[in-house]
Amino acid sequence: MASGRNFTEDSASDTSLAVQEAQAWIEAVTEQKFKASFRDSLEDGIILCELIQTIRPGCIRKINRRSNPIAHLDNIRQFLGACKELGLKDAQLFEVTDLQPPNTLARKESSNNVLRRSDAVRRIRSVCVTLFWLGNVASTLKDYTGPQLDLKAFKEILAGGRRRVWRN
Repeated sequence: MASGRNFTEDSASDTSLAVQEAQAWIEAVTEQKFKASFRDSLEDGIILCELIQTIRPGCIRKINRRSNPIAHLDNIRQFLGACKELGLKDAQLFEVTDLQPPNTLARKESSNNVLRRSDAVRRIRSVCVTLFWLGNVASTLKDYTGPQLDLKAFKEILAGGRRRVWRN
């Protein structure tokens, strides 16, 4: 790191291209524009459920549109379950809590802004890794003819400490 940048800055810049591509792909597939930041737009799981429902119709039993944390978790769990049905492995899936607001998961020892920021970047990176693998699977489905994810946009985050994810 001769540039003088710290891990968090490098991680954030490595992640930004993947986030931009993931957002553009989700918006193209669902035909909906994000109304907030990447994390905030995905937090309730509705767009994720609509994404996978477009890729594989019928894989989501019912999208919960209520505005409460339990409904949000239900949607995210449904999305992750549908990803597994499509063949994604546990190591390729983000954690349900990765989309919760950062202050929800704050720990006493994480009061330092740098630690909170690196945790937020790690969580978004995990979401992007899942979207990479979903996009990869979607490109192989005969029945899916929608927009394709530019998998090259994820090269940096997959190479940065996540090499084991490449092995299937």
